[in-house]
Amino acid sequence: MKNKVFPSILLKILYVLMIPLVLYDLLIIFQSLINPNTVPNIFGIKTFDIISSSMSPTIDVHDVAFIKNCKVEELQVGDIITFRKEDSLITHRIIEIKNQNGNIEFVTKGDKNQATDIERVSSAQIEGKYVGRIPKIGGFLSFMRNKAIFFIVITILLLCYLWEERKLTKKVARKEKRELYDRRRQYLMETLQNSL
Repeated sequence: MKNKVFPSILLKILYVLMIPLVLYDLLIIFQSLINPNTVPNIFGIKTFDIISSSMSPTIDVHDVAFIKNCKVEELQVGDIITFRKEDSLITHRIIEIKNQNGNIEFVTKGDKNQATDIERVSSAQIEGKYVGRIPKIGGFLSFMRNKAIFFIVITILLLCYLWEERKLTKKVARKEKRELYDRRRQYLMETLQNSL
């Protein structure tokens, strides 16, 4: 009995972990297709896979950072922001805010870096403010964004689901067959007793 229950529990755990990630990836892919020039977000929250150790130990490589849309006026020294620099997205801490002729610019620095970033960050470059992270899941999400891997995972989940459904259908059919057999047996026993 234990041998039959264990795979079923394992499969349920796999569903609980994988289905939200697959749905999340599908939503991100869908948003990327609709608006290819913007970073996809869900309810104003963007996620980024961290690929640099510049913010260690606050944010480590392969963490997923959550970045919330915000107004530039709300940002303060000490906040962590994600900003665009050419084709890259960088997540660093604000260490100084400069206001020159009404233009707000931010001096940033990675927590692990010794020096501040060379270029100041303009308001237009800011993607949002850091609000949290999930440690070490970024590598897995990057792995899942490979189309071939994504297709394989979807196929495996679908096959597992169909296998579980088939097992359940067989179990129900066996139970119904056994109940029918028991009813017939009872009927025959009662008929024999009544005839004696």
